[in-house]
Order: sequence, then structure tokens, then C-alpha cells
Amino acid sequence: MRMLLLLLLLLAVPAGVQGQDYHYMTNNSTIAIVQYIWGGDVRINRSRGVVEIPDKINDLPVTRIMDGAFSACPQLINVTIPNRVISIGSGAFWSCGRLANITIPDSVTSIGNVAFAFCTNLTSITIPKNVTYLGDQAFAQCPNLTTVNFQGNAPSRRVDVFTNSTNATIYYLPTTTGWGKTFGGRPTAVWKQ
Repeated sequence: MRMLLLLLLLLAVPAGVQGQDYHYMTNNSTIAIVQYIWGGDVRINRSRGVVEIPDKINDLPVTRIMDGAFSACPQLINVTIPNRVISIGSGAFWSCGRLANITIPDSVTSIGNVAFAFCTNLTSITIPKNVTYLGDQAFAQCPNLTTVNFQGNAPSRRVDVFTNSTNATIYYLPTTTGWGKTFGGRPTAVWKQ
């Protein structure tokens, strides 16, 4: 009887939903974080709002953060994304109002639409050298964002990447290409490391 009950419970769990703290899906032997649920396996210190997304889940590499995965998480203050993640989906961190620090690894190549929009506590961010695409309004409505450091060439982008983030200045390395006097509607300057 116990075995039957356990089997029925396992069958009731939707495909792709695993763990206590997040939902994820497996695709081509990689993991995509679908939805974060405030808590444990993502190694969180709740009192400090710190999340370190794991490098692997069930021995498979985490390579994507899907659309809206961490959106509207008011407790989130500090996030570290692992080195194998290649894309940050649309609205992934949308409206995380207390988010102040995020570490994006060099492996990331694209940042989706409104990925960090309404992250009103964000003051600076470094965009890694391999990012080739920034979505529409990726950093919109971030009034405290003052410093955006780009390590690589100017990525392709939508026009309104920084809508109403009027304090942001875009910094780029002198050895990189594609930069003008503005980028996404914000002024640019050479990044003096």
C-alpha cells in the first residue's frame, strides 16, 4: 500500500518540476531554471537575501535562466550566476526591487527583454565580454543604476535598453569596438580600470 501511494505521488508531480526551491527542466543534458522558490537548494542565506545558483543539478550543468525565473522576488539582494549559464531570459530578474549585486559570468551571451527592469536598488553591473545581445528594456526603470561596465564589443540591442534609467553611464574598454557617444540612449565613456 505504501509503495502504491508513493508511486501515485510521483506520478502527480508535473514533468520538469524538481526540488523544493526551484522548478527546472532538462533539455539536451543541460538544466534550465524555470522558476525560483525562495529557499534551500539554491544555497540561500535568507536573512541576507543571498542566492548562489548551483553549477549543476543532478550532475547536469545549469546553462539557462528562463523567462521570469526570479521575477518579483522582493527578498533577493545578491545573486551569483554559475559559469556555464549562457542566457538570461526575458524578465528573469524583473522587479527584484532590493537586488543590489549580481555576478554575471563570461559564459553568458544574451540577456533578454526586461531581464533586470525595475531592479530599483541596482547601482552598477558588469556585462561580460561574450554578451552579443541585450533585449528591449533589459535595464529599464533602474533609477539608481549609475555604472554599466562592458567588457566586450558593443552587443546588438534594442533601442530602449535603459528606459528611465537616466543616471546610467555606459563604460567600455578602449580595445573594444562598436561604441559611439551613446549606447541604448545613455552616454558612453572609456572604462579606465
